[in-house]
Amino acid sequence: MKPMKLTVSALGPYAGTMPEIDFEQFEDRGLFLISGDTGAGKTTLFDAVCFALYGKTSGSYRETKNLRSDYAKPGTESFADFYFSHQGKEYRVYRQPSYERPKHRGTGTITQKEKASLYCEGELLAEGPDAVNRAVQELLKVDVKQFKQTAMIAQGEFRELLNADTAVRTEILRNIFMTDGYWNLGECLKKRMDAAQEGRKAAEGSIVQYFCEAQAQPESVSSRELQELQNRAREKKSVWNLEEMTGVLEEIRKEDGEILTRLEEELAEAAALLKQQKPLVQAYVMDRIFDKMESEEAWIAPYYAGDAAILVDNSDNIRFVVPEEGTNFFVDAMCIPITSSHKAEAEAYINFLCSPEIAGANMDYVGYSTPE
Repeated sequence: MKPMKLTVSALGPYAGTMPEIDFEQFEDRGLFLISGDTGAGKTTLFDAVCFALYGKTSGSYRETKNLRSDYAKPGTESFADFYFSHQGKEYRVYRQPSYERPKHRGTGTITQKEKASLYCEGELLAEGPDAVNRAVQELLKVDVKQFKQTAMIAQGEFRELLNADTAVRTEILRNIFMTDGYWNLGECLKKRMDAAQEGRKAAEGSIVQYFCEAQAQPESVSSRELQELQNRAREKKSVWNLEEMTGVLEEIRKEDGEILTRLEEELAEAAALLKQQKPLVQAYVMDRIFDKMESEEAWIAPYYAGDAAILVDNSDNIRFVVPEEGTNFFVDAMCIPITSSHKAEAEAYINFLCSPEIAGANMDYVGYSTPE
C-alpha cells in the first residue's frame, strides 16, 4: 500500500478541515519527515490514516471516541478522507467517527453514528463500518493489529513488535507478502517427511529385530563381533551402520556355507561306506529275525525258488503271513505256525522288520509277492 492523499477534519488538535496532504510529491524522495512541536498534531495524522482504514487509532492508548477535536465548532463535521494505491489500483476510504452534534431541528444534541465507505477507481466497494473493515483487511491481507505492527508503528510501541513471539511475527509477514502457498507447500512436505521418518523408523525396528535373531556357530570367528553388534543394536534401537551389520552377517553366511559343504562331503562318505557294508548288515538282520522267530514260535521262509510254497504244502499247521504291500524288503512271505500262541506279536514284528524305516535303510528290494 502506498499513501496518496489525506484530508483531516475536526480530529485531534485540528478544529476545522485541514489542507489536503499530498504524499505523492514525496514519491521520488523515498523518505520524508513529519515534524512539529508537541501537541501540533503529528500523531493525529497517523491516527487519521489508521482510523480511515480500520476505524481504530494508531496507538493502543487512544480511543476513537476521543478523536473529535475539542476545538471543533458544533457544525463542523469530523472525518478522515484517505487515498492510497495498492497493486496497481487506486482506492479511497472515507470514515466519520461517532460524536455528539447539535440537532438540525430543535435544541439539544444527537449522536452522529460512525460512517464509512470504500471506493476503488471511483466505484463503491463497501459501505458501513463493519463491511469496510472486512474489505480493507481482505485487500491489504493484514488486520488492524498487524497493520499497526508493520506499516504504522506508533511511538513507544516498536519495542512490542521486536519482542513479539516468533509465531506472531511469522503470521504478520506471511500475510503481508502473501506467502500462504509456500507455507502450505512446506506443511505438505513436512507431513511427507514425517511419514517417511515413521516408515524409516519401522523399517529400522524390523531390521534390528531380525539382526538380533541371527546366530553364529560358537566356534565362529565372527561370533563375538556379532554379539557386540547385536547388543549395540538393542541399545540404540536403530540401524547406525548397515554396512557393518550386513558385513558380519555375510561372513557368518560364508562360514555356514563351508560347514554345510563339509557335512555334505562327510554324509556322502558315510553313505558310500554303508553301501560297502550292506552284506554284513543283511546277515546281521537275518540272524536277528531267525532268533526272534524261534522265540515267538514262528517260522520264516524266503519265497525265492518256491521254498515257501513247498514248506506250506508240506505243513498243515503253517500259513502265510504276507507283510503290508510295499514294505517287504528281502522275503516274499513269512510263515507262522497256526498253533502259535504269539501269532499277533509275530505278525507285528514281521511288519516292523519289513517297514520302510528298517528295510529301506538297508535293502534295495522293496515289494512282495504271494504264493499261488
